[in-house]
Amino acid sequence: MLNYHRYKPVHPLLAPFIEEYYQVSGDSSMPVKQILPRAGANMVFHFNNTVSDGSTCFRTAVSGIQDQPYISRPHQGGPDSLLIRLSPAGLSRFTAVPVYAFTNQRVTPELIWGAGTTALYEQLHEQTDANQRITILEQFLLQRFRQVLPADELVIHLASWLKIENESIVFPRLKQLSNLSWRQTERRFKQLIGLDMQTYIRICRFQRAKSLMVDHPKWRLTDVGYTANYYDQAHFSREFKQFSGVRPGKFVACGPAGLAG
Repeated sequence: MLNYHRYKPVHPLLAPFIEEYYQVSGDSSMPVKQILPRAGANMVFHFNNTVSDGSTCFRTAVSGIQDQPYISRPHQGGPDSLLIRLSPAGLSRFTAVPVYAFTNQRVTPELIWGAGTTALYEQLHEQTDANQRITILEQFLLQRFRQVLPADELVIHLASWLKIENESIVFPRLKQLSNLSWRQTERRFKQLIGLDMQTYIRICRFQRAKSLMVDHPKWRLTDVGYTANYYDQAHFSREFKQFSGVRPGKFVACGPAGLAG
């Protein structure tokens, strides 16, 4: 049996940039999962096993924002993992590297933060309690936290607004609040978020549709598509398959088991 537990960030400085911590433990083997695109990067620590994304095996990884699904295959050992789901601009607060360098990539934390991540992994591995692990991890992240520049605050808010609202509502608001040109805004958006704005909007729309189907399994697909702001049913079906690999109807019929995002 696998046990899944979610935790919110503790330190208020980190709360806007970390959506949740996710610990997996148990005495069953980890299943193969298709990892779906979501509006944010991930960090993961595997303490008893290694995981492959089809090209690389790793125990620890930072996964940049994705605009395509990939398969996660666990190998040796039982499940004992800690996943950190970052907010859309979360990764940009912990590295000076433009985060589009990590888009659709899984890289070792050493590549971003150097050899200190080896000691971090060992400290986390010594603990079994999730709250103790989170305390250690937050201390590590706070030491590397980069304050938000005033010019970036609006871009970060823009990414958050687009997750929950239609772009037709957000963009007029942006023009009223920003002194940046549209080209400057798009360039800085890609540096902080990792994707161009239109691709990011499509992923947010996909996430809304997926959540609606999980939370309201009896809804008609036409209602899901309309509520998620797709133009029509063909647009909904085409884009959902691009990001998940299956049509919306099959997703509903099979359920989200084996899919993560």
